Amino acid sequence: MNRLLVSFIRRSITKNYQIIFWILLILTSLLYVIAGVWIFIHTPDDYLQGGLVKIMYIHVPCAWITLASYVLLGFFSIIYLIYNNRLYSILSDAAMVVSLNSSIITIITGAIWGKAAWGAWWVWDPRLTAVFVQLSLLLICYIIKEYSGSSVIITQSIALINIVGLINVPIIKFAVNAWNSIHQDASVFRADGVKIHPDLFMPLIISFIAISCFYLMIGIAVARNKYKEVKGL
Repeated sequence: MNRLLVSFIRRSITKNYQIIFWILLILTSLLYVIAGVWIFIHTPDDYLQGGLVKIMYIHVPCAWITLASYVLLGFFSIIYLIYNNRLYSILSDAAMVVSLNSSIITIITGAIWGKAAWGAWWVWDPRLTAVFVQLSLLLICYIIKEYSGSSVIITQSIALINIVGLINVPIIKFAVNAWNSIHQDASVFRADGVKIHPDLFMPLIISFIAISCFYLMIGIAVARNKYKEVKGL
């Protein structure tokens, strides 16, 4: 099973890279156009925040992606330590870039949205604080990995840090419910079902798929470049 997975990943970032990249690029472009038209023409403004509420269609998908990509980062770090295969370390590096980038966008768009909704660019809300911790951890690991070489000790140490960082994922998810938070509760991933109007929900899902395709394209490109740099995989 491990050999089949390694073979599939290698083909995806080498021989099949161009095909996959262009498919994702076309999908991303089409979905961005569809989402943009839907959001700015057919989606109504909020009665309090006006058109600014449409920043949700960037903020929310990026927030979902930063958590999902960090879970992948932790997963690939675990598999790397088990099999000691640098290919999994390369995949964790790609997931790190995606999670780091989407975390930054989540915080920036959240600050803009928060200024309109709460009257402040930043508050030390439990969820915001947990996201800030994740961003700090990602940034530290990225800097160490990029500027301290790629020795086995450094790679394994960062893998361990990534795994420990998985603890923060459920904290981010459930911080709104566990502590006194001013952040809005979940509207989509709820035990009692989706609590968002279909007119807002459908463009949100399309935006999520579009941004996911974009980040998948970025992740594959990072993995390909890392693969070229590393010898003896």
